[in-house]
Amino acid sequence: MNRILKLLLFVMLFMIGIHLILFCITNTNHLSSHEEKKSTTIDNESCKTLWFASMSVNKFTTCSDQNSQNEIEFLKTYEKTYAASIESLISSGSHRVLQPVLILHEVTNRSIDDTLLAKYAKARGVIVLPLGNNNELSFQSQIDEHWQVPKSDGHRIGPFIRLDMHRIFEENKLFDINNTCQKYALYTDSDVIFPNEILREDLNSIKENMAKDKNIIMYGPQQSKKKEACNTGVMFIDVSRFGKDLLPKLIQYLVDNRDTKMGAFDQGWINTYFSRNRINKKIRGLLPFVWNWKVYWPHTEFEPLKSIKVIHFHGPKPDRGLEEVYYNGTLSHY
Repeated sequence: MNRILKLLLFVMLFMIGIHLILFCITNTNHLSSHEEKKSTTIDNESCKTLWFASMSVNKFTTCSDQNSQNEIEFLKTYEKTYAASIESLISSGSHRVLQPVLILHEVTNRSIDDTLLAKYAKARGVIVLPLGNNNELSFQSQIDEHWQVPKSDGHRIGPFIRLDMHRIFEENKLFDINNTCQKYALYTDSDVIFPNEILREDLNSIKENMAKDKNIIMYGPQQSKKKEACNTGVMFIDVSRFGKDLLPKLIQYLVDNRDTKMGAFDQGWINTYFSRNRINKKIRGLLPFVWNWKVYWPHTEFEPLKSIKVIHFHGPKPDRGLEEVYYNGTLSHY
């Protein structure tokens, strides 16, 4: 009897041992697979976040309005302000955490390599890409139907390029570039400068808030520092979710509201969509105003200049400031 009990006890202990070994192996494999998955989704400490800008350029400018000389100067202005953006990125040290990408649409269908801006940007370490897709947006027909801008006008495509980012990023495999931070990208208009060094912690803070609140897009206020998302001149974007979830809804909204006036091109389109679809407002976050500081905002002692991440020349530009204020009333509310 004792021998039988001892045998049963031995078998039980043996089976428990086998289960423990299998448990450890299973959990070790699970941990390994989790760590492998984690390593592909979490940024490393040396990766760079993609910062992209976009514009239409025209080697031989053809103007569609009567004030053609001003239009020519307008196009030149944006190229110069983008150069200032790049120089400030480098001089501030922000290039250590941001990789500049410039997406160009050449209005006359010439190669972007022929443009002076592309040559300059490449020499300064910028990834310069053509619009692709036969030099049109993936949703060009819907844009043309709503805004009806002439083909010779850069505004037909230029302001909307940022919304086609998911296609462009995918086609050019930008997130596959070595040492590139995943998932999120920073977009700015071409008329910004980086006055202070942007640190990795600054970028991670925005990304963590977006992940926590499940934001697809985050942008800040416009005319004043009031807490309302309005100006899309600086945006943080969850690129994949934007392309797969938000953009199709924006396009469908445009189709369904062909006669609705939406204001300033893509910004008016996005803001009108969110104003009419409050159920989706949670996917839009409010970007802290230090990331989109307007040159016409009054400064107070409670807002140290060293805290400003991006200065946006919204309205007034370095070479056309006072006239912009006078004609457009940019500062009329102050």
